[in-house]
Amino acid sequence: MKRDASASSVLRNAFASLIGRKLGAILRAVATLQMAAYLGAKGWGLFGVLVAAFDVFRVLTSLGLDTAGVRSAALRQRTQPELIRIILWVKTASCAIGVCVVAVLGLAVPSWIEQRWLLLLLALGLFPQAYAGTLTVRFQAAHAMERLIPVQVGVSAIYLAAVQLLIHQQVGIGGFIALGVVADYLTLWFTWAIGRWTWTPDLELGVLGSAAEEATWPSTMRVVLAGLPLGLVEVIVMIYSRLGIFLLQRSGGVAAVGHYYAAYKIAEPLVVVGGILALSALPVLSRLASQHRIKELRDMFVRYSLRSALLSCTLAAVVSIWSEQVLHWLNPEFAAGAGALSALAWAAAFMFQNQISGVVFYAFGKYHWVAGCAAFNLVVYVTLGLSLIPRLGPTGAGLATLGTEGLNTVITLCGVAWLLHRNGRMARRVPA
Repeated sequence: MKRDASASSVLRNAFASLIGRKLGAILRAVATLQMAAYLGAKGWGLFGVLVAAFDVFRVLTSLGLDTAGVRSAALRQRTQPELIRIILWVKTASCAIGVCVVAVLGLAVPSWIEQRWLLLLLALGLFPQAYAGTLTVRFQAAHAMERLIPVQVGVSAIYLAAVQLLIHQQVGIGGFIALGVVADYLTLWFTWAIGRWTWTPDLELGVLGSAAEEATWPSTMRVVLAGLPLGLVEVIVMIYSRLGIFLLQRSGGVAAVGHYYAAYKIAEPLVVVGGILALSALPVLSRLASQHRIKELRDMFVRYSLRSALLSCTLAAVVSIWSEQVLHWLNPEFAAGAGALSALAWAAAFMFQNQISGVVFYAFGKYHWVAGCAAFNLVVYVTLGLSLIPRLGPTGAGLATLGTEGLNTVITLCGVAWLLHRNGRMARRVPA
């Protein structure tokens, strides 16, 4: 196997992503905690509601193209620039539609009318986030994520310094939202600059004004259509992961949202680790699946699953033990979210495994399987959330997530086992 398709390249790329995103995440986490302590439970709760609403639109405009693009870019090396260009065209249209929808809802939904300008400000961040995610596809496919470490760390350091300045100036929520949008545009600019330097002259932001080769349009549009089930997955996952915030707002007010959202932001980095490893493994697993090398694929999956279980369970145990002390240290107002933090920490361990299982489905192009699992998860979460959140508040929201992810782990592991078994039998029938 070539070096760029080896297991070591997966770990190297995952490690580079982990270093960049973890260092950046640490700086962002410090900034986030400072914002939470400054805004208090009610202010932080309102901030969480706005961001949760925006996150749903963000995944709606991505259409699942980034993950589908990584798989396609890994399998079609020579036409990667055209693939990136066309995906950027599609995302430009989806983001423009997203901004219009946010504007309409900001005027039509009574509970959002007072916050409509903040929602529109968040919507302006759709474009840089969408573009930066697509430009990153090529770095992922080439296992070159180490080149983006300065972007992730540098922008996060600027963000942290700016948060401290805004707190000193005693600005409101709008100032922090505007800062986040500016940070998104900085990330896009630096990502584009490094991409242009790395792959000059075939990857420039002039792509939006240049014509891709006509021959690549049909094949790329097939990538777009194939990614739609994956986009549906992302939307469903985002809805159910944010649904607890909206249910809490209805039953307990923005203060209850603040308690839960503080716990959620602390547990969030645990999920990032699994996503980094899964996405880094996707190019290699896709090649193994296309070459019918099922035994190597199975061995890689088992090895990563066992190691991730050890890491994620250890982290979950530590976080759950110190949950109350951490939240109390942040702000005594947030101590009521300790139960939610413990539940979310263990839910993150299950999410870690689910992401690794999901990437096996992606490697075989079984996006619709993952969409089916996600739809089932939404039904489970709604059932648990409606029962637990009104009675247990933030802890109920965390337990609903834990129950949903635990059940999903069982289902996806069974699905992966069946998929590998079936494809293993088919591979043995193929003449050498």
